[in-house]
Amino acid sequence: MKLLRILISFALANVLVAELDEYDKQVIVANEYIKSAGAQLTTVIKNIVLGKFTMVEMALMLAVPETEEDVRIEHKMIDYQHIMQNQVWYVTGAVIPNINEDDFKDVQLPELGKSRRFYTKAAVKALIRVALRKDTTLSVDFEDFPQMCRLVGLYRSTKYLDSLIKSAKVRGEICFLKTQNNKTSKYKKINGSIYELNNDDTLFRLLSSQVQ
Repeated sequence: MKLLRILISFALANVLVAELDEYDKQVIVANEYIKSAGAQLTTVIKNIVLGKFTMVEMALMLAVPETEEDVRIEHKMIDYQHIMQNQVWYVTGAVIPNINEDDFKDVQLPELGKSRRFYTKAAVKALIRVALRKDTTLSVDFEDFPQMCRLVGLYRSTKYLDSLIKSAKVRGEICFLKTQNNKTSKYKKINGSIYELNNDDTLFRLLSSQVQ
């Protein structure tokens, strides 16, 4: 029954914005799902980060749907907009709100990406703050440092649009975040706090100060 509902909602969305470019259309629909998630968006993002998606796939879903970078992905870019819609629906059960094509006829992909990040960046930051404070059940899911490393990588993809994170790996005690242009940022957990490191591995700044 749930699968039928989501297929119907996608079909309705397609009719309502029929004259838009197909990829733009699905980005708009995914944005509407994200907006409808409200406070449950942190749970949606938690599920995505703890899942099997690559860092690039997560960026397409949550950070930069408008990217023109040559990314290595398993499916077509449009598929990740469908997946994003499904991820929200799985948590909220929400049906897509009506979309008026005239509201979006002059909107470009960069604007749609900015609109998405308005919601997702705030939710990612909130999830990081919860994880650092260890004050709810959500924080338990990120006690595993490799998962926290992925969450921080996603945060950086939402913040630095020209530095999409393509990998997040923990080696030893350090989280290495590598961008599409092979620049690396590093984070380390010390006595319960997480610090960003300088190139020489000295302490740069607390992660907590970056997500206020």
